[in-house]
Amino acid sequence: MVEKKLISHYEKVGRITMPIAKSARIKAGNILVNNNYLKHIDGTHLKELSALGMTAQDFIIHITSSFNRIYRDMDTEVLFLVIYHSNITHSAVIKINFIDKKSFWEIKTAAPFRTAFFKNKLLVWQRERTP
Repeated sequence: MVEKKLISHYEKVGRITMPIAKSARIKAGNILVNNNYLKHIDGTHLKELSALGMTAQDFIIHITSSFNRIYRDMDTEVLFLVIYHSNITHSAVIKINFIDKKSFWEIKTAAPFRTAFFKNKLLVWQRERTP
């Protein structure tokens, strides 16, 4: 009963599919966000998100449905889902951790990051460009 209650505080916002997981050598699974994290992201990044005309939930769903790169922080093993464009100085980013006991990816934060942030991160997956 307690486990079900814990999961009820989460909302599914996306998925790491099996083909992406195999290519990136990560685990496939749903991407969930804790309702408290949504409030935190909305509060912390209200100015940036308002400028984009989005709420935290809109921003997260946009990234989980459109990310084109996954980076790994080699020190912490945290992953970053990124909407990357080479000619734009900021990328849309979600930071995620895998929760083994529950077998899902948990969103830790979401915000526009400077693209230069990823120069020291390991690119583990990139969507192939379509001609």
